[in-house]
Amino acid sequence: MAEPINDIHLYSHKTFEPEVNGNAKVVYFLLVIAIFILLIAWVNYINLSTARAVERAKEVGIRKVMGSARGQLIFQFLLESAMVIILSAGFALTLLQISLPLFRDISGQPLPLALISDPVFWYMLASLLLAGALLSGLYPAFVLSSFQPTTVLKGKLSTSSHGHWLRKGLVIFQFASAVILIACTCTVYLQIQHLRHQDMGMHLEQVLAIHAPSLDMPDSLRQESSESFKNQLLQHTAVQSVARSESLPGLSLHELSTSTGIKRVGEDESGRGYNYYIIRMDEDFIPTMGMELIAGRNFDPMAHPSQVILNEEAVRLLGFASAEAALGEQITYYWQDKPSTVIGVIRNFHQQSPKEAHIPMIFPFIVHESYYTIRLNTEQIRESVDLLQTSWESSFPNSAFDYFFLNETYDLQYRSDTQFGQVVGIFSTLAIFIACMGLFGLSSFTIVQRTKEIGIRKVLGASISQIVRLLSRDFIRLVFVASIVAIPVAYFAMKEWLNGYATRISLSWWIFAFPLCTILLIALLTVSFQTIRAAIANPAKSLRYE
Repeated sequence: MAEPINDIHLYSHKTFEPEVNGNAKVVYFLLVIAIFILLIAWVNYINLSTARAVERAKEVGIRKVMGSARGQLIFQFLLESAMVIILSAGFALTLLQISLPLFRDISGQPLPLALISDPVFWYMLASLLLAGALLSGLYPAFVLSSFQPTTVLKGKLSTSSHGHWLRKGLVIFQFASAVILIACTCTVYLQIQHLRHQDMGMHLEQVLAIHAPSLDMPDSLRQESSESFKNQLLQHTAVQSVARSESLPGLSLHELSTSTGIKRVGEDESGRGYNYYIIRMDEDFIPTMGMELIAGRNFDPMAHPSQVILNEEAVRLLGFASAEAALGEQITYYWQDKPSTVIGVIRNFHQQSPKEAHIPMIFPFIVHESYYTIRLNTEQIRESVDLLQTSWESSFPNSAFDYFFLNETYDLQYRSDTQFGQVVGIFSTLAIFIACMGLFGLSSFTIVQRTKEIGIRKVLGASISQIVRLLSRDFIRLVFVASIVAIPVAYFAMKEWLNGYATRISLSWWIFAFPLCTILLIALLTVSFQTIRAAIANPAKSLRYE
């Protein structure tokens, strides 16, 4: 089916792609985290600006008495907001240039080091600066410019709760964002660990693969040369077994032969249509890979080319009732006139990483190998590789010794998930840090406003713990309200993300309880630090007349 070229990289995941595809869900997920970080920073500015309204009230009152119009005051406060954001952008650009190479290594993305030379980057930066100046500065500007001079200069504004509910709402948003990000980070980490500890259906440790040489000779001589090399390898005590095959587990699917023209003998044409993957192999492939034959038998050295082995998924799609029921039955390929007899069934193994579903696979006997696979039984890997290279050079002197370890190649499939987890963890930590800075500033200002109240309570006999409990209570309530909002959002977001994995964890209750407890602890530590410092101060200093 045709699709737009611009959509191929992120949205197309077909077998024969020209390069490794990206993942639109990952891009959108990281974009949402970046937006959260920006919003949390803007929320901090709004919170602190409106909290300081009392301090700047007299300034506004005097300016109005001196003839300043409200529009002039709004422009002044918006200009202040813009200046703060521009200075922040300059600092951010410096950090960007310093950290970009490190971020390239962590994310695995080929980001240009000269990013600031891209015009699109500057358009986006200008848009963010404008949006930030308006979103973070507009409300404080209107609040500060709305004060009436007569009220302000009489000192009546100090008892006002102007912006109180807005600040609470913004703090709830900060806490909710932090809870969501911590829950997402935990889920991503647990899912990656879950994939890494899955039963692969095979054992790839200490298995070395060598690319077979391209030999320009008749098939009989090529077969003789291949058998000779295999026997020579088996003479080494470090070699446990040697196999030959057309492809290997962990390699890209486009390196496997495929066919949709496979059906059971006697089945009508409606049975066709599934895409079966084909790996030709010899009789040593199954034991060398540590695979399990659950029914039937393996190939023998004189295997007939019309014999095949299936995996469980192929058995299911071909309509056999069980693995045992498939034995002795015949299947046909669209390019062969003679049918092939099923002699065995392999337990499903993950040709790709466990995040992908099992694929239907058919294993005919080998004709021409593309890989030699050697299982080693020694810890002296370097010495064993040198011995294998010596044997290779004596057998194929004109071909390069191109080898790799199969477990390392297979683990490359986890790289994108691991990198995604690292990026999410870094961004989440940054967002939580910014939220804590805002909470620290807001709690400091709140306690300054209640300094006299703290002094009076101490004079009347209140203990430090009672004062801490009293002033922390409001923030604790906000954390619980934020969790009521955040936990359902985090649950549905992570459930949607996990749907992209064939093998996935279940979302346990503690995955969401952990971020709640973490944010609660951070809030308590932040507020308690400020409160204790105010509570241990001498009440006489806070109660004296200025």
